[in-house]
Amino acid sequence: MTVAYVIDGSNHEVCQSLIMISESHIKSLLDNSEITTKKFGDKTTVVHCILPNGFVLVESSSCVLSDEYDHSLGQSLAIERIKEKVWMLEGYLNQQRLFENSCKDEDDLPF
Repeated sequence: MTVAYVIDGSNHEVCQSLIMISESHIKSLLDNSEITTKKFGDKTTVVHCILPNGFVLVESSSCVLSDEYDHSLGQSLAIERIKEKVWMLEGYLNQQRLFENSCKDEDDLPF
C-alpha cells in the first residue's frame, strides 16, 4: 500500500491542513465519481471519470488486433491509469497546501 504523508513537527497547522492519502482515500474518491465507459471502433475503450469536485479525467486502452479486444480488460486498464492520476493529483494538492501555508506574507508568493 502506498501512502503519501508529511512529518513536520514545526508547523502543526500546516500538517492539519494536509490529508492522508491512502488506498482507501483514493478508492472513496473513485467510488464517488461518475465513471462512464465507451467502446470506439473495434479495439479501443475510453473511460471518462468526473471526480466529486467536477474535475474530469479521461483515459483509454487499445489492442492491436480487434479479435483480441476485451472490453472488461480495456476498462480495467484505463481505470487503473485514472487511479494513478488521482494519486498524483492528491499529492500535488497536499504539496500546494504545504507551499501556501509556508508563505508568511504576499511577498513570499512567486506570483
